[in-house]
Amino acid sequence: MTLSRFTDLVLATAGLTAIAISLAILVAPAAFYASYGIVLGSDPSLLNELSAPALMLLAAGAVMLAGIFRKALTRPALWLAAGLYSAYALSRGVTMALHGLPSDGLIMAAGIEAAIGGLAIAALLRSVHRPLRHGMPLADRG
Repeated sequence: MTLSRFTDLVLATAGLTAIAISLAILVAPAAFYASYGIVLGSDPSLLNELSAPALMLLAAGAVMLAGIFRKALTRPALWLAAGLYSAYALSRGVTMALHGLPSDGLIMAAGIEAAIGGLAIAALLRSVHRPLRHGMPLADRG
């Protein structure tokens, strides 16, 4: 698989996942969290607090997808995907160590986040060894 195809696949997976999760949290937070065994009830303050990061996640997903089509955004999008998903996975790991194991769904979410973060890191490392060549004159490309 070429660098570009691998990178595009990673960014598509990361971006679409972020957008799907953000929309689920915004549109139906009770149902989304219930899928992890968390009962929210109807407390507007709790719903507001848990839904607050959803638009940030939506914007991050959009940047990740934009990195597929605008090569000037590819590396920033990879950094964003690596940072976002790795941070979520690490935070879940720390929380598990401090407070015990959550539901199986949240453990699986941590694994998926770690996998996407790891793939984004791998794509970044590959791009360092084989630079993205956007914006260079054709004569200067290798």
